[in-house]
Amino acid sequence: MGIQDITFTGLIQNRKLSEITGPEFINALMACGWKEGTGTHFFQQLRKDGPSRGISTPADLARAIAAGSSEPGRDGTTLHRVCNRSAYIVYNSATRTLITFSPGDPPGAWNVEKAVQHLRAKAVPPYGIGKCATFVREAIEAGGLMVVREGSGAAKDYGPRLVRAGFVAQPGAGTPYQKGDVAVIDGFSKSAAEGIKNDHLDGHMAMYDGTHWISDFAQTGNTPYPGSDYEKARPKIVIYRHPK
Repeated sequence: MGIQDITFTGLIQNRKLSEITGPEFINALMACGWKEGTGTHFFQQLRKDGPSRGISTPADLARAIAAGSSEPGRDGTTLHRVCNRSAYIVYNSATRTLITFSPGDPPGAWNVEKAVQHLRAKAVPPYGIGKCATFVREAIEAGGLMVVREGSGAAKDYGPRLVRAGFVAQPGAGTPYQKGDVAVIDGFSKSAAEGIKNDHLDGHMAMYDGTHWISDFAQTGNTPYPGSDYEKARPKIVIYRHPK
């Protein structure tokens, strides 16, 4: 059973958090197969900040958890975003422990300078090693964000994961580019246009460092396209920007 299966039963589910004692809540949580972390004060934080996020009862908490989404946290924990990403729960799935409830984003969110520095340092001249998505993801994580690892590892499929990390897809061409912008480019086959030498079915991903686009190598040119095959095929580009 995962965190989204937490369901409170009985009279307590519709009681106001302000009327529930700590031991009462902990007992109700244990009935769900979960517990509060020792010394973490989860319920105290929930009672203080939950109502401002629409969580006034245990039933509200269960609904918020069911509608939320999880992503990897730090040190073996998991981050579960709730209330339209206006709050988050940190929990340990192995021990089935709720650790913290907090409004807003996790501390130390986006540090674009650290992300760009990481990518510059790791870039492999002159043409990379075919791991653009991995290099850009690691740069984003070096900047303090978490990118979920699920589904296809293809660069072209990273859009939803970037959105879950807090990036926002930009309309049109997304210009003028800003430092930290991430470009996700569709894949294509060599039949897409005359003169294309290879298939590029996984697409491409790159980050703008303020001057150049970098993936697993420092690219040339004024667009996120990494080479002549892309320039000929002109596949779709979506620019994702984090609201710093």
